Amino acid sequence: MALKNKVKTGVADGILAPTSTFLEVTIRAGGKVTKGIVIIIIATGLATGLEGASNDRSKSRSCPYPADPINWVLGYCGYVVGTDDEITIQESKCFKNADADLKSKDECSINKKYKTKTCEFIIKQKYADYKSVDACLKDKKVKPFFAGE
Repeated sequence: MALKNKVKTGVADGILAPTSTFLEVTIRAGGKVTKGIVIIIIATGLATGLEGASNDRSKSRSCPYPADPINWVLGYCGYVVGTDDEITIQESKCFKNADADLKSKDECSINKKYKTKTCEFIIKQKYADYKSVDACLKDKKVKPFFAGE
């Protein structure tokens, strides 16, 4: 039996896609040669786990504000508190006040709310020169908070 191993991985909509390993198999038995492909899929997830892929909250794939809502809250509160220290942000009044929003099932509306709040804040503080909040909302450079970035 001869095996050729081909590995394929990918990222779709900012989410790590399953890793697939394709094995091309050639089997020789009794003078006959049979060829086939065996596909092995290894499911992988981000630090947040796979819960978003299986529950009602996961509507963000079609949302123009991708990421988990907590990342948008952390991003906004980081601006308000004036730090990128995740622990300090999570201990802030801003973050604690967002708890009710994080319990909502509509991820996209939470993401939009906190990207909007972020845009309003950075425009008011003159951290960026957008002509409107709508222009800021369309800017892909305004991103949620991710630890280590």
